[in-house]
Amino acid sequence: MSAPRETAEPPPDPELEALTVYLDTVPLPASAGVDALLAALRETGPGPAADRIVRHRLPVAVDGYLRARTWLPWAGPDTPDPAAELGREVKQLAAELG
Repeated sequence: MSAPRETAEPPPDPELEALTVYLDTVPLPASAGVDALLAALRETGPGPAADRIVRHRLPVAVDGYLRARTWLPWAGPDTPDPAAELGREVKQLAAELG
């Protein structure tokens, strides 16, 4: 009899961990799903799709959210909700992980 196989977790990605620490300091809406995306990225482990999300796409999405929030008092009535926009972007990024 062979021993039961243990599912090895992917090694932690230092860039993902640094991004997670930073995002813990940013006031993001829970409704955007950033925490769930970070958890999915940890489960997926390093790879081309995850690397693009961690190193570029998620930071850009968060930056866009923060900028939009900054300028919201001067935005017009037809301005999209920054939290909803971030949520849509995060949902798209999660879908790209598969």
